[in-house]
Amino acid sequence: MLHQIGDEIIIPNNVSVEKQTIRVDLKNSLPVPDETVAIPDILEFKERRKDELLQLHQTIDKFYLEVLSSPDPSLTSKAVVNELNR
Repeated sequence: MLHQIGDEIIIPNNVSVEKQTIRVDLKNSLPVPDETVAIPDILEFKERRKDELLQLHQTIDKFYLEVLSSPDPSLTSKAVVNELNR
């Protein structure tokens, strides 16, 4: 999620660190190909599975909103990340 250059993280004033942490935790629960997978293979996979990936990202957004509206965001975040890992 963070595509920044340098050694300083820049977070907009209107977004809390806690909210960004929740988003990073959700995104980090997804598998990432290692360095042995060729970039063209990754791009081909993304194109072939774009509908499923869109649905996955919509599900992550839904979970994110669920965590934000929870009375205990920390607990809900852990439960949601566990669900995504499964």
